[in-house]
Amino acid sequence: MYVLTAGVQKGEKRDAAVRVWDLATGVVVSAFRSGVVARRGLTACPTGVMLGAQHGKAAVHAWQLHAEPLHLKIALQEQCSSLAVSSDGSTCTVGTPSGRLMTWDVASGDLLSIIPSAHYRSVTTVRFTDDGGHLVSASDDGTVKVWKTRALVDLAHVRAGGGGGAGSIVPCYTWAEHTLPVTDVHCGFGGFGARIVTTSKDCSCKLWDLASGELVGSLSLPSDLHSVTTDPADQYLYAGGGNGTVYAVALFKLPELSPAVPTLLRQKDLLCFVGHTQLVSTVTVTIDGCTLVSGSDDGDVRVWDTESRQCLKVLAHTDPVTAVQLVPRHWIDHAVERNASPVSTFSRQPTTASSLDFRAGIPLRLTGYDTGSRKQPSLPSIDTAVSGCGDAQEDVRSERDRLAAEVEQWKSAAGTLYDYTQKATGL
Repeated sequence: MYVLTAGVQKGEKRDAAVRVWDLATGVVVSAFRSGVVARRGLTACPTGVMLGAQHGKAAVHAWQLHAEPLHLKIALQEQCSSLAVSSDGSTCTVGTPSGRLMTWDVASGDLLSIIPSAHYRSVTTVRFTDDGGHLVSASDDGTVKVWKTRALVDLAHVRAGGGGGAGSIVPCYTWAEHTLPVTDVHCGFGGFGARIVTTSKDCSCKLWDLASGELVGSLSLPSDLHSVTTDPADQYLYAGGGNGTVYAVALFKLPELSPAVPTLLRQKDLLCFVGHTQLVSTVTVTIDGCTLVSGSDDGDVRVWDTESRQCLKVLAHTDPVTAVQLVPRHWIDHAVERNASPVSTFSRQPTTASSLDFRAGIPLRLTGYDTGSRKQPSLPSIDTAVSGCGDAQEDVRSERDRLAAEVEQWKSAAGTLYDYTQKATGL
């Protein structure tokens, strides 16, 4: 497992702002010196692509996970305050200080939708659910909103004249239970049946049911909260406080939560991870729930054992840490061998029907292929591919045939393996 970290550089230092660490050894595997990433503005995808919103500027950086040089710098029309990419790496949504939400197709660079008044104040966090079906946004105005991803990327809406407008895009839910700015959002596993957790500067942590949109319970902690996560089983909740403490709450040991009355948790009722000296800006936990990783404004990334609450190692980032993400090894170790998704410069103008049918430009593909030996077709969507013509349509057919042949090879291999296991077991 690797740990991806980002920090805000201070003064005239030229240290790497984004680094990849080996979780087991604490050694820096790779470093990216271009781009200073904003808080909650860094996301790596299984496609081998990493996107980061630049701190203080209207730009997004795109890197290859397996290569150090900056691959692409994308200029936007407004500064980003938060960024999220869907689990399949196809859709990118950014929130802005003015409260806007903008969604792009990563492969084609099409600006699919703009919601100019999604929130009244700066968007602090945007998160996709694990199935990519919903987007959750939080803001300094104290509200949390849930949007259907289909409404943000629906090309039928664009062709009907939506053109990126927000007239027909409304949130599924609007949660306004927090009294101060919402600082972080965590989406649990389970797609539409997931549990959503939100934290705020009002010292509260609220749990929501995505299916019904109802508030499940509210927890009151001793400090203002700036980050939150849960283990995959939703048994333990970890919240980073403004006092440098990471609080752990055993949800399964709590009495029945009431949405009307917050559950007051005192210091003696909490499991505390003590070591940071400034606010904990980000927390994440491994898939087995045994290791917790936290980042802080004190410049340290700490790796904890969740059972003993002991700090196993300190990854000295030297700069205030803005983002931490756990990355499986194969995302980086085998990135060169895989077809990485194409990334294009993001359009500043909303997509229209005409631009969908007559798109110019060639997307850049993040891959180790020799681009001179083979054409790199752009495949932003089925609708766009079908409406193409000429060479573009031929490229689509060629790519489709190649993928179909690869599927048949895997089917044949699976059949051979099945026959072997049947003979080996004597069935």
